[in-house]
Amino acid sequence: MGDLVEAAPDARILTLMAAIERGEGSEDNVVRGYLTRALAAPRGAQWVCENCGAAHGSWASVCGNCQSFDTLSWKQPPETATLALPTSAMTPLFVDPPKPEEPVEEPVLEEIEAADVVEEPAVEEPEPEEPEEVEILEPPALHVVEK
Repeated sequence: MGDLVEAAPDARILTLMAAIERGEGSEDNVVRGYLTRALAAPRGAQWVCENCGAAHGSWASVCGNCQSFDTLSWKQPPETATLALPTSAMTPLFVDPPKPEEPVEEPVLEEIEAADVVEEPAVEEPEPEEPEEVEILEPPALHVVEK
C-alpha cells in the first residue's frame, strides 16, 4: 500500500492511509495531512455509465442519469465526473478513538474460618390471633304488595 500512496494516490488510498495512521496512534497532523490530500485527490475507480459517463456511488441495473439499462462499469471516470466519498467513509477518522479501559482489579476474597461465621438469632414469628366470633344475621323477610 505504501507505493500506491506515491504512484497512484486516489481518495480511497489516502483515506485508508489516514485510518492506518490513526489506528497506529500517529499525531493528528499526520492524519489530517492524508485527509487533506484525499479531498483534492482523484476519486479512483467508480461505477461509470458507458452511455453518458455519469459516475455512481453504487452499482444499479439502470443509470440514474440517462436511464440506460446495464451500462455501469467499474472504471476510472472521466475528469469531469467526480463523486465525492460519502461522509460516512471518513467519519471514523474525525471521531476520537475509544480509550482503552483501565484494568479492574478483582477483589481479593479472604478465606473464612468456621469460627468466624456468626449465626443470626432466629426471629420468632408471633402466633396468629384467632378471629373474633361474628354473629350471622338472617336477612329480613320480603313483603310482596299486590295492587
